[in-house]
Amino acid sequence: MKNITVLLLIFMVSALFFSCNDKDEKEPVVEYFIRATVNGSALFFNDQTALWGQALHYEQQHELNIYGSIEEIIGITIQVLDNQAIAPGVYAGLEDNGTHFEGVRIIFSQELNNYITDDQNPVGTVEITELSETEIRGNFSGELKILNKSQPLVISNGQFFVKREG
Repeated sequence: MKNITVLLLIFMVSALFFSCNDKDEKEPVVEYFIRATVNGSALFFNDQTALWGQALHYEQQHELNIYGSIEEIIGITIQVLDNQAIAPGVYAGLEDNGTHFEGVRIIFSQELNNYITDDQNPVGTVEITELSETEIRGNFSGELKILNKSQPLVISNGQFFVKREG
């Protein structure tokens, strides 16, 4: 009788141990996003099919582009431009050096209005905190203009975390 009790106890402990070991554990879901305060209102881009980043290089120009959109009504492009490969760090302003641009350009579209960093008085900063083969993370802010309007569009508290394609 004692042997049956011991065997029963071993069976129950084994069953408990193996039932807790889930071999089909799923990878955690990564949620990409772009969020910012635009003229005092919070804006959140989280459509996983409409968020990505891309590094490009042609001649003396290197650029890192971050894209996001909300239902094709609102869109944002954050560009970091340099004559060297883009790396983690802080990029600011915008300067045309003849053969390439250096700095930051932000483009924001809402309905039919397109706002862009003012080439004459560029105000914008991007801090890249992570730049891997698969993901890009950082912070951004800036003031954008629309043609023939003096009131800027102010973007603050911007953050992005996007998948990298290319």
